[in-house]
Amino acid sequence: MHLAALRYVYHFKIPQAVPKEGDISFEDLAEKTKLSLGPLRRILRLVITQNLFQEPRIGYIAHTVTSAILADDKKAQDYIGHDVEFSYHINAKLVEAVEKWGDDGEQNHTALNIAFDTPLPFYPYMATHKDPAVLSRFHGLMDALQAGEGYLLHHTVDGYDWASIGSGTVIDVCLLARVIN
Repeated sequence: MHLAALRYVYHFKIPQAVPKEGDISFEDLAEKTKLSLGPLRRILRLVITQNLFQEPRIGYIAHTVTSAILADDKKAQDYIGHDVEFSYHINAKLVEAVEKWGDDGEQNHTALNIAFDTPLPFYPYMATHKDPAVLSRFHGLMDALQAGEGYLLHHTVDGYDWASIGSGTVIDVCLLARVIN
Protein backbone atom coordinates (compact mmCIF):
# COMPACT_ATOMS: atom_id res chain seq x y z
CA MET A 1 0.00 0.00 0.00
CA HIS A 2 1.23 3.47 -0.82
CA LEU A 3 1.64 4.92 2.69
CA ALA A 4 1.11 8.56 1.75
CA ALA A 5 -2.18 7.67 0.06
CA LEU A 6 -3.21 5.49 3.00
CA ARG A 7 -2.37 8.35 5.36
CA TYR A 8 -4.59 10.68 3.31
CA VAL A 9 -7.47 8.17 3.46
CA TYR A 10 -7.05 7.65 7.21
CA HIS A 11 -6.39 11.28 8.16
CA PHE A 12 -9.40 12.66 6.28
CA LYS A 13 -11.65 9.81 7.46
CA ILE A 14 -12.61 8.82 3.92
CA PRO A 15 -13.86 5.32 4.92
CA GLN A 16 -16.34 6.85 7.36
CA ALA A 17 -17.60 9.26 4.68
CA VAL A 18 -18.39 6.55 2.12
CA PRO A 19 -21.84 5.00 2.63
CA LYS A 20 -21.86 1.46 4.03
CA GLU A 21 -24.17 0.31 1.23
CA GLY A 22 -24.10 1.56 -2.32
CA ASP A 23 -21.76 4.21 -3.67
CA ILE A 24 -21.15 7.94 -3.71
CA SER A 25 -19.90 10.18 -6.50
CA PHE A 26 -16.43 11.63 -6.20
CA GLU A 27 -18.03 15.09 -6.33
CA ASP A 28 -20.40 14.34 -3.44
CA LEU A 29 -17.58 12.76 -1.43
CA ALA A 30 -15.38 15.82 -1.99
CA GLU A 31 -18.20 18.06 -0.79
CA LYS A 32 -18.94 15.82 2.21
CA THR A 33 -15.27 15.70 3.31
CA LYS A 34 -14.50 19.31 2.28
CA LEU A 35 -11.56 18.06 0.20
CA SER A 36 -10.50 19.17 -3.29
CA LEU A 37 -11.98 16.93 -5.95
CA GLY A 38 -8.83 16.41 -8.07
CA PRO A 39 -6.50 15.04 -5.38
CA LEU A 40 -9.35 13.06 -3.78
CA ARG A 41 -10.18 11.30 -7.05
CA ARG A 42 -6.52 10.61 -7.90
CA ILE A 43 -5.64 9.29 -4.44
CA LEU A 44 -8.72 7.08 -4.22
CA ARG A 45 -8.02 5.63 -7.66
CA LEU A 46 -4.51 4.86 -6.44
CA VAL A 47 -5.75 2.97 -3.35
CA ILE A 48 -8.34 1.17 -5.48
CA THR A 49 -5.39 -0.61 -7.09
CA GLN A 50 -4.66 -2.05 -3.63
CA ASN A 51 -8.29 -3.17 -3.03
CA LEU A 52 -9.04 -0.29 -0.68
CA PHE A 53 -12.34 0.95 -2.14
CA GLN A 54 -13.73 0.21 -5.56
CA GLU A 55 -15.15 2.23 -8.42
CA PRO A 56 -18.24 0.16 -9.32
CA ARG A 57 -19.17 2.63 -12.03
CA ILE A 58 -17.21 5.51 -13.50
CA GLY A 59 -17.07 8.45 -11.12
CA TYR A 60 -18.45 6.63 -8.06
CA ILE A 61 -16.67 5.14 -5.07
CA ALA A 62 -17.83 2.26 -2.86
CA HIS A 63 -16.44 0.13 -0.08
CA THR A 64 -14.56 -3.11 -0.41
CA VAL A 65 -14.40 -5.48 2.55
CA THR A 66 -11.11 -3.85 3.55
CA SER A 67 -12.32 -0.25 3.46
CA ALA A 68 -15.55 -1.20 5.26
CA ILE A 69 -13.47 -2.67 8.10
CA LEU A 70 -11.42 0.51 8.28
CA ALA A 71 -14.65 2.53 8.44
CA ASP A 72 -16.05 0.73 11.49
CA ASP A 73 -13.38 -1.24 13.35
CA LYS A 74 -11.63 0.84 16.05
CA LYS A 75 -8.75 -1.63 16.33
CA ALA A 76 -8.15 -1.48 12.57
CA GLN A 77 -8.31 2.32 12.71
CA ASP A 78 -5.78 2.42 15.54
CA TYR A 79 -3.48 -0.05 13.78
CA ILE A 80 -3.50 1.90 10.52
CA GLY A 81 -3.51 5.26 12.32
CA HIS A 82 -0.41 4.40 14.33
CA ASP A 83 1.30 3.25 11.17
CA VAL A 84 0.53 6.29 9.03
CA GLU A 85 0.44 9.08 11.60
CA PHE A 86 3.37 7.98 13.79
CA SER A 87 5.52 5.18 12.34
CA TYR A 88 5.38 6.80 8.91
CA HIS A 89 7.63 9.62 10.15
CA ILE A 90 10.05 7.16 11.74
CA ASN A 91 10.24 5.02 8.61
CA ALA A 92 11.12 8.08 6.58
CA LYS A 93 14.24 8.63 8.75
CA LEU A 94 15.66 5.09 8.63
CA VAL A 95 18.35 5.93 6.08
CA GLU A 96 19.47 8.99 8.05
CA ALA A 97 19.72 6.92 11.25
CA VAL A 98 21.83 4.26 9.53
CA GLU A 99 24.06 6.92 7.98
CA LYS A 100 24.50 8.67 11.32
CA TRP A 101 24.94 5.71 13.68
CA GLY A 102 25.31 2.55 11.62
CA ASP A 103 24.78 -0.49 13.83
CA ASP A 104 26.16 0.80 17.14
CA GLY A 105 23.41 -0.94 19.16
CA GLU A 106 22.44 2.11 21.22
CA GLN A 107 18.71 2.15 22.00
CA ASN A 108 18.49 5.85 21.35
CA HIS A 109 20.28 5.79 18.01
CA THR A 110 17.26 5.05 15.86
CA ALA A 111 15.08 6.61 13.22
CA LEU A 112 12.62 7.56 15.98
CA ASN A 113 15.30 9.75 17.59
CA ILE A 114 15.83 11.64 14.36
CA ALA A 115 12.15 11.81 13.36
CA PHE A 116 11.01 13.24 16.69
CA ASP A 117 14.25 14.88 17.78
CA THR A 118 14.37 13.01 21.09
CA PRO A 119 17.22 11.44 23.05
CA LEU A 120 14.84 8.79 24.45
CA PRO A 121 14.47 5.17 23.33
CA PHE A 122 11.05 4.08 22.03
CA TYR A 123 9.21 2.99 25.20
CA PRO A 124 10.39 5.89 27.40
CA TYR A 125 9.46 8.24 24.55
CA MET A 126 5.97 6.74 24.36
CA ALA A 127 5.62 6.87 28.16
CA THR A 128 6.28 10.63 28.14
CA HIS A 129 4.37 11.47 24.94
CA LYS A 130 2.02 14.41 25.35
CA ASP A 131 -0.38 13.82 22.45
CA PRO A 132 -3.37 11.77 23.67
CA ALA A 133 -4.25 10.76 20.09
CA VAL A 134 -0.81 9.16 19.60
CA LEU A 135 -1.08 7.31 22.91
CA SER A 136 -4.64 6.18 22.23
CA ARG A 137 -3.69 4.80 18.80
CA PHE A 138 -0.64 3.06 20.27
CA HIS A 139 -2.71 1.36 22.95
CA GLY A 140 -5.30 0.45 20.33
CA LEU A 141 -2.54 -1.02 18.18
CA MET A 142 -1.34 -3.13 21.12
CA ASP A 143 -4.92 -4.32 21.70
CA ALA A 144 -5.30 -5.17 18.00
CA LEU A 145 -2.06 -7.12 17.96
CA GLN A 146 -3.02 -9.03 21.10
CA ALA A 147 -6.33 -10.02 19.49
CA GLY A 148 -4.47 -11.96 16.77
CA GLU A 149 -3.51 -15.63 16.96
CA GLY A 150 0.21 -14.90 17.15
CA TYR A 151 -0.18 -12.94 20.39
CA LEU A 152 -2.43 -15.30 22.35
CA LEU A 153 -1.40 -15.82 25.96
CA HIS A 154 -0.82 -19.56 25.56
CA HIS A 155 2.19 -18.82 23.32
CA THR A 156 3.85 -16.98 26.22
CA VAL A 157 2.90 -19.64 28.76
CA ASP A 158 3.79 -22.66 26.60
CA GLY A 159 6.62 -21.16 24.56
CA TYR A 160 9.20 -20.68 27.29
CA ASP A 161 10.75 -22.91 29.92
CA TRP A 162 9.57 -20.84 32.90
CA ALA A 163 10.84 -23.46 35.37
CA SER A 164 14.38 -22.64 34.24
CA ILE A 165 14.07 -19.24 35.93
CA GLY A 166 13.59 -20.76 39.35
CA SER A 167 11.86 -18.46 41.77
CA GLY A 168 11.62 -14.82 40.86
CA THR A 169 9.51 -12.14 39.27
CA VAL A 170 8.91 -11.68 35.57
CA ILE A 171 8.52 -8.05 34.57
CA ASP A 172 6.54 -7.10 31.47
CA VAL A 173 8.42 -4.32 29.70
CA CYS A 174 6.29 -4.25 26.55
CA LEU A 175 3.11 -2.67 27.87
CA LEU A 176 1.24 -5.98 27.80
CA ALA A 177 0.48 -5.97 31.51
CA ARG A 178 -3.22 -5.68 30.75
CA VAL A 179 -3.03 -9.16 29.22
CA ILE A 180 -0.15 -10.95 30.93
CA ASN A 181 0.03 -10.70 34.71
